[in-house]
Amino acid sequence: HLTVNGTISAKGRGYYGTHGSGGSGGSIWITCRTLAGGASGLLQVNGGGGRYYGGGGSGGRLAVQFDPAAQGALADPVPDIRFEGTPGAITSENRETFPAGMGTLSLSDTLLLGNRLTNRRLVDVQLAVPGWTVWEPGSLMIDDCSIGLQEGVDLAVTGDLVVTNGGRLHLFAAPVADRLATPGARVDVAGDLRIDAGSWVLPTAHPTNGATVALSVGGNLRIAAGGGIDADRRGYTRGHGPGTPRASRTDGGNGAGHGGHGGMGFGGVRWGDAYGDAAWPIDAGSGGIVLPPGNWNAGRGGGSIRLTVAGEAEIQGTLTDRGGHAWSPTHGGGGSGGSILLVCRTLRGSNSGVLSVDGGQGTGGGSSGGGGRIAIHYDPVAQAALDEPVAPLRASAYAYPASTTGFRSTINAQEGTLWLPDTLFLGGR
Repeated sequence: HLTVNGTISAKGRGYYGTHGSGGSGGSIWITCRTLAGGASGLLQVNGGGGRYYGGGGSGGRLAVQFDPAAQGALADPVPDIRFEGTPGAITSENRETFPAGMGTLSLSDTLLLGNRLTNRRLVDVQLAVPGWTVWEPGSLMIDDCSIGLQEGVDLAVTGDLVVTNGGRLHLFAAPVADRLATPGARVDVAGDLRIDAGSWVLPTAHPTNGATVALSVGGNLRIAAGGGIDADRRGYTRGHGPGTPRASRTDGGNGAGHGGHGGMGFGGVRWGDAYGDAAWPIDAGSGGIVLPPGNWNAGRGGGSIRLTVAGEAEIQGTLTDRGGHAWSPTHGGGGSGGSILLVCRTLRGSNSGVLSVDGGQGTGGGSSGGGGRIAIHYDPVAQAALDEPVAPLRASAYAYPASTTGFRSTINAQEGTLWLPDTLFLGGR
């Protein structure tokens, strides 16, 4: 029997020097028959922070192997011990704002998780259980915790799923043979899905295969102002995707396309083409590119938000799926915006509700990424019968103007698309 009321730490060191990078978190491996402890107990493998152009270090690895039968027989089988794998932070001078990866937490089974994740018990850890293909809690509350599932692991909640008090749920798609026919991971909620202020669900498409995460809700969807679903820059990585430019120059990276074509860079070489389905968009956005010397300074593509809601969808917060800006000061092409597909019976919201699939901005002689695609499918008859049938949401598939003009033609990126079943959503004003 092991009781942890103190701290076991294997953190990575932070930066050293002006452009120093952070070290990654280390490893903690525990094998015991049973595990106990209070909220003062902490196992941490956080990464170290970077400075200026130095990147942060990733979280490390935690593993706790216990006897599930013996643990389940305890009076308190779910101890309050905290696990942390937070990646190292970066400073504002670093234009590459995509963080390092979270750490991992391997468990013998799901017993230690329970169905109420509270009090920062799990912070920035990607969960791993041997043979795990689907997690099936009766209901699930993520309250002031931040967790991820392994790539391709599904989540099936037979009750409600609530993300609250700054909670975060990270989802990762596994590669598939046909990205348009098969999702790379699924979240199925039989009851309601509620995302409160300051809380987020973050679906990440596979960065080279393009497989995406599909979410379905058997009840209603409620997203509060200040919270939402964030797939910004969580699509194809730089140099990948159907809309990635196939040619570029060192003095003008081209923007990626999706709902609209990407921009043409300073050198006047072909942009990234538009692709996908305006009515049923599920593709992730594509990464920008600059060649040679490499695609290191281009923007990533936006991800994919695929939502099927049997009942009402109330959007007071944000669905965001924007492409990444090029982060180098010279000649990078922007990534294209991703996809938002929302299928529901009725739609409500306010002007704090935002759906965004903007393309990323280019830098220097580079050009910007095209906007992505938004499609909203509601029941026109049921929607028209609401007391407020026009949901005053804001939708954006913006494409930034070219970052520069010069002696050779520069063509702006193209805005993306918005598909609706009728004109009701547009209103009269």
